[in-house]
Amino acid sequence: MEDNTGPRRVLLSIGIAAAVCAACGGPGTDHGDPRKVPPSSAEARQLLDTTVRLARAGDTGTLCRIVAAAEPMCRSLLESAAQSHLSAGHEVPRVLDEHLLDEPHSTPTLVLRLAGTHDDGREYTSDFAVIRDQSGIRSMTAIYWSEVQFAPRSPPATTSR
Repeated sequence: MEDNTGPRRVLLSIGIAAAVCAACGGPGTDHGDPRKVPPSSAEARQLLDTTVRLARAGDTGTLCRIVAAAEPMCRSLLESAAQSHLSAGHEVPRVLDEHLLDEPHSTPTLVLRLAGTHDDGREYTSDFAVIRDQSGIRSMTAIYWSEVQFAPRSPPATTSR
């Protein structure tokens, strides 16, 4: 029987996230489109600062409305984190690493790998995936304490003859 008291790890694929965030661009998107310009490190970190400020204030409604690229995904991650008893914690998470995922038919995504501590003292790592959409700089994983890991889409299987 599964113990539901521990954290649930979530792996978010670019393909799934792109489907939820259909307005973010995709195949056929004009290369002159500003949404194809990757977010800068400074932009991603500024968005993270805003997100942390809202989370620490308990204003997750505003967080999901103004930070998230897809409000339904944000609310889903928030609900999942709450069910798993995961909290944002009192400390600002540390950025461990950042890397750009820029595949030909998806929105360029700057991923900040974070480390932090939940209120109960448990440590976490999580990804804060940032894109540029029609509204500006947004996060696909705004609930940064949810322990979500953002992974590139798997390449299509090939068959040999």
